Amino acid sequence: RAGPGPSFADRYGGLTAVRVPGPDGALGPARPVPYDRAYLTRALLAPDAELADGYPAGVMPAYRLDDTQIDAIAAALAAVAHEAPEVPTTTWLWLWLGVGLFVGGHFVLSSGPIRGRLVARLGAGPFSGLYSVVAVAGLGLMVHGAGVAPYVELWPRWTWTAAVPLYVMPLVMVLWVFGFGSKNPAAVMQGERAAEAPSGITTVTRHPALWGFVIWALAHLPPNGDLAWVVFFGGFAALAAGGMWHIERRRLRDLGAVWQQYRAQTSIVPFAAVISGRTRLRFGWGDLVRLVVAAVLYVGMLHSHRLLFGVPALVP
Repeated sequence: RAGPGPSFADRYGGLTAVRVPGPDGALGPARPVPYDRAYLTRALLAPDAELADGYPAGVMPAYRLDDTQIDAIAAALAAVAHEAPEVPTTTWLWLWLGVGLFVGGHFVLSSGPIRGRLVARLGAGPFSGLYSVVAVAGLGLMVHGAGVAPYVELWPRWTWTAAVPLYVMPLVMVLWVFGFGSKNPAAVMQGERAAEAPSGITTVTRHPALWGFVIWALAHLPPNGDLAWVVFFGGFAALAAGGMWHIERRRLRDLGAVWQQYRAQTSIVPFAAVISGRTRLRFGWGDLVRLVVAAVLYVGMLHSHRLLFGVPALVP
């Protein structure tokens, strides 16, 4: 399966395309080289000196290996180079089951009729527990399924794609911190605040946290162009986008005219209400603190991304 670097499958003994970085860091033209012990040695000991075409620098670690270890790796690759690995048919099942539980579970369990019946039968506490179990189980299956699913490339991993989430994530962090850390009538258990005048992030959009998830998911698609991860991130984007629609319907049903008045002063699309003159931006000192928190979290994520997810966020 492909990961941060090129696959070893069915490569040894053939040719592979590489690019050599120049003094200014720019990559030279792709050229074919034999995929043999010499290339394997260079790739393991100094991976950034000669980059596999389509992969960025700074991703693969440099290993300290002696000749005996390299010989063993080369022999193993030569032995399995032309063996087609068997892919269990259940590998895709975990991913789709996870998407069904995580995405479908959210919509089904939060729908008015089903939620009402379950709360009446189980009680509010047990229902919340059931909701959490379904969500966590679905997310766990999605992560596991995306990790074991067969590699099906939809587009290659170009060098520039790694920069997309790098530059988009500051906005995502702001939306998450402001969305989860501010009073918002669209948030869970805060519907009564719809009678108050919009302020802070709600003057930008009624759904800041969900917009954060949509943008986070879409920003991670360019560097993850294999089918499994497109399904994974696409599931998050679909859930977040659908969640906005779902919340809007629930609030309108539960709050009626109060929500209609609040909706007239705000917007789903960021800044649409400001541009149309229906509201104006209103931020306070507490929002400055949230902005600092978002910046700290972004820097922390930059430096912990490799530890948490196995891929560095900072790519030269």
